[in-house]
Amino acid sequence: MRAGKQPPKDSRPNPQGAGPGVRPTPDLARRIEHHFDAALARFDVGDGSKARHHVEELASWWEWGVGRIDGVTPGLVPALTCSYLCGEIGEVWARGWQPADISRVVGRHLGPKHVRVAVDAIAEEAETYRSRHRTLPTWLDQLDEVGAVLRWDPQTDHLARTAQELNVDLAGFLLVAFEVLVMLHHLPTISILAPPPSAWDRSAALDLAVTWRSQTGSGESRPLERIRALLAKAESTEFDEEAEALTAKAQELMTRHSIDAALLAAHAAGRRAREKPAARRIGVGVPYAQAKAFLLAQIAEAATCRVVWSKSFGFSTVFGFEGELASVELLYTSLLLQARTTMVRSAELGRRAKGRSFRQSFLVGFASRIGLRLKESADVATSDAIREHGGRLLLVLADRSRAVDELRNETFPDSKGLNSPRPTPRAGPLGRWLPNWLTSHADQSLRTRRQPDRGATQIQSSFALRCAALRGVEQVSVCELTVWR
Repeated sequence: MRAGKQPPKDSRPNPQGAGPGVRPTPDLARRIEHHFDAALARFDVGDGSKARHHVEELASWWEWGVGRIDGVTPGLVPALTCSYLCGEIGEVWARGWQPADISRVVGRHLGPKHVRVAVDAIAEEAETYRSRHRTLPTWLDQLDEVGAVLRWDPQTDHLARTAQELNVDLAGFLLVAFEVLVMLHHLPTISILAPPPSAWDRSAALDLAVTWRSQTGSGESRPLERIRALLAKAESTEFDEEAEALTAKAQELMTRHSIDAALLAAHAAGRRAREKPAARRIGVGVPYAQAKAFLLAQIAEAATCRVVWSKSFGFSTVFGFEGELASVELLYTSLLLQARTTMVRSAELGRRAKGRSFRQSFLVGFASRIGLRLKESADVATSDAIREHGGRLLLVLADRSRAVDELRNETFPDSKGLNSPRPTPRAGPLGRWLPNWLTSHADQSLRTRRQPDRGATQIQSSFALRCAALRGVEQVSVCELTVWR
């Protein structure tokens, strides 16, 4: 939806109280709130084209500086916009969403300008809890990951500066903000993987996470640095065999580190906080989302983690212990880069190698082959550790595996006992496996349960259709998921 050109300033009279440095009259403040609510209501029913008049009026008052004191403080329109955005951000936390999820889903369904607006709103809302004594470390890590850092004085009109940076006028910025507000409002409830900020003061899970991070944080980085160094070499080499060997070595180190951590946790149980399995959402973007989800599943299986892919939201939920989750995400990022580099080189073989079907088949074959290599490395490291530590290690690993399964089944109760079929190997070009699995599971798309919506007949734009689909999802169910064990 595009903002129309604003009428010339002289065609819009300046109402009483509309100048900068003058407090708006109660009547004007009510008119502004009316136009804001009316525009939001139009967007909410998928009829944003009829909100143009309201948006242009709001942009006019914003430009005139209604409510701006001393020429510095934000006016009434940007203050109202910030208030609504921060309010919706706080609401989605209670419905199971986390900072990285919001950046991902807004980018998937809207665009980069919308992501910027959403991330800035997250940054402003986060200032209410960043300085707390009790904070969730992984949550703060996500804020840094998406760039949700306050780079402005909240008492200034930073939204106008953002509009300039996004190369849109004030009306265009309001259109973007309204679309973000509607999408946030209609995001459904999903599984709560971590306590939201509103529950940090009374969450036992937060106490456990903070204590465990403080006990293990200093020792976790050293093995990961060695693993990163190996993966960096794998990403830079021009030889596929060398890249696979380096990646397999990284997997072996990951497995050894995981086993050492498991034995240490078992030995220390009762004398310090007992480590519990956790869950982490990892983005699975387009294109070739199904092949990428399969690659992530192969990596997670080698690390004895569990994966549930939520296709409609563009992420997979990985279950395991913190060290294993960090390794899985690190390896997934590296292997995606390696696969992309190899595909670019393969494109030199001819036009066929540039096609979408070839690339999708290539990714599935790459995932299958690298998955086998990773499992072999993990098996070797595990066998060596069993010979060294004996049957005690088997009991420890079995307990951890059972704990991960219990968390997965508790988070997605409908997925218990379900497994996705493996791709069927078949000879193909360049020795790859053809994607029978892709075609046989093409019907795994999102099945939404629509609720009655009085504005459904007015939905016209693709944005409105996406919001209607999200509005119809009451809870992620098994028919929307692909489960790897």
